Amino acid sequence: MLEYLDRPIAFHRAFVQLGIGITGALLLSQALYCIDAERWFYKSIEEWDEETGMTRREIDTARSKLRKLGILVEKKQGVPCRIYYRIDEPNLIGCLGQTSMADCANPEFIHPPDCSGEIRRPITENTQILPKTTTETASPKSEFGLPWRLKR
Repeated sequence: MLEYLDRPIAFHRAFVQLGIGITGALLLSQALYCIDAERWFYKSIEEWDEETGMTRREIDTARSKLRKLGILVEKKQGVPCRIYYRIDEPNLIGCLGQTSMADCANPEFIHPPDCSGEIRRPITENTQILPKTTTETASPKSEFGLPWRLKR
């Protein structure tokens, strides 16, 4: 079976909490893997595709989401023009520290301003506001909020 498989690709699941989806988390994980001592690195679309298996459209969408959050910084340089990338690590750490699963589900959650002072909203995909649920039940409860039949 192993003869049919390619090398595995790992990604950091915590990045999904940033609202960038699986493709964004995969691209960000791969970018962190590529960082060199100078922090800027170059990758062509073909290299991203070869390493991740993502299509050009998926790569462009993931890059766009990461740029909007201020996590991925890009610069064009050289002849022919190439796009170089850098991860804004302090911003990434700040976003990870302030984002939780509850925040991602809340469309009113606002990320702190990025270095340009612009307030960013999380990027969500297919977000729906669900009806409020209650924890009230018809059975009586103990002083700890447990149904009487569960109290020992």
